[in-house]
Amino acid sequence: MRRFFSQFGRILRIRLARNRRTFKSRHYAFIEYESAAVAQIVADSMNNYMIMERTLVCEVIPDEKLHVDTFKQTAKLLEKGSTLGKRLKYIQRSRHNRPRTHSR
Repeated sequence: MRRFFSQFGRILRIRLARNRRTFKSRHYAFIEYESAAVAQIVADSMNNYMIMERTLVCEVIPDEKLHVDTFKQTAKLLEKGSTLGKRLKYIQRSRHNRPRTHSR
């Protein structure tokens, strides 16, 4: 996601919402750009854009409406050796390596 949206400008922070138990995506994210003008361009150009069979809904949220804890977990996930990051990698690895069944 970072690679895709960084084509518009420098991303300061990104938060992808995930299920707390399974760490699967909840299909929404918050992205903070260095410039408010770039954020507005992204919101205008990427709104209703189809990506991986999903329609993007992009909006600019003013700073006064943004909750202070929106990007709270971002730093924890990026820390080298963080427990949250290790757990996420473990879940993804075990899900990828599990035996395949006929129903899939």
